[in-house]
Amino acid sequence: MKAKPEKICLDNQCQEVWRQFPEEFSSHTAKFVFCPICSEELHIQCSNCKEALTNTDFKFCPWCGCEFEG
Repeated sequence: MKAKPEKICLDNQCQEVWRQFPEEFSSHTAKFVFCPICSEELHIQCSNCKEALTNTDFKFCPWCGCEFEG
């Protein structure tokens, strides 16, 4: 199974709104630095284990060992 680094807003209300975005919108949100809902800086996490990532250049998640796509 492959994972990907994903950007999220730590605000729970924003996370609910983000879940409603169409899948094809995710290519645009990957470029965001700030949340378009609350303007907080977005955080990067592993899509598999949900642990925070400090580097998006990793080939594997340092927390769960899952290989990243691409």
